[in-house]
Amino acid sequence: MTKLIGYDWDNAMLCEVPGKKPLVEQLADDQFLPVPTGLTPEPAGTALLTGYQLEGVEGTMTWRGADGMQRNVDISPKNSEFIADFGESRPAEHPAALQALRFRLDIDDLDPDAPWVSLELDGPHGSIPYGSYSVEPDTSAAVCTETVTGAHSGGISVDSGTLCIEDATVAGPISVDGADQAVIRDSTVRGRVTIVGTPNVALRDSAVRGPIEVEGAQGSIGLQDTTVDGPLILDGTRIGPLGILAEGTHVNGSLECSQDTEIEAQDLVIRGSVEDSCTIR
Repeated sequence: MTKLIGYDWDNAMLCEVPGKKPLVEQLADDQFLPVPTGLTPEPAGTALLTGYQLEGVEGTMTWRGADGMQRNVDISPKNSEFIADFGESRPAEHPAALQALRFRLDIDDLDPDAPWVSLELDGPHGSIPYGSYSVEPDTSAAVCTETVTGAHSGGISVDSGTLCIEDATVAGPISVDGADQAVIRDSTVRGRVTIVGTPNVALRDSAVRGPIEVEGAQGSIGLQDTTVDGPLILDGTRIGPLGILAEGTHVNGSLECSQDTEIEAQDLVIRGSVEDSCTIR
């Protein structure tokens, strides 16, 4: 996993040198401008952008893939989750609190010869033309608090942190209740998968030989290149702006939604019934 480290805005831009405005005036000038300070990809196919004055911003993130082709993702209030107070602010002189945006981002194919992304942001009170971010190993952040790999016999149950099941064969049910994230990648699960009250859920390049039930996921739900041998149940799921994404996924069972639910789909195959409360677009 990597962390994208932003240009050092605070130290490079906000300093008192001959020919520049005093620090207090600089802070007054930029306190309403969107200023990104860091970007961290998360296991469940999302990313967290930190910074100041991020409410209501729109923009584009661009990078080069391993094949040399340009990739990009658009950011807007409609497809991102805004976090108003994310932690400590800048030095005491700055009136703004550190904020964050969470949005879908998958940059596993980042070109190793061009390990950076560019970001353009336009906010209600101003804009930045771009910000450059380099990619560096993130050794400080504990991405997966519990990891399962290889053959595993028996059930798995977690109620906190981030569960990552990677390159594994699990013979038994999986229960995740109240964790931060749940990620299943390149794995086979022979049993029921139940995920309750977990904000971000991602299944990728995997097979689940049983039903999947997701309840109360307020962040993002992503299924990519995954086969489900059983019903997919979205039970009382409160969907946030990141919504549900299903790509290259085959469900050999029914699709059940206990309330009106939209699913953004590409190559989604449902071989059973689809409840009226489920809308595939």
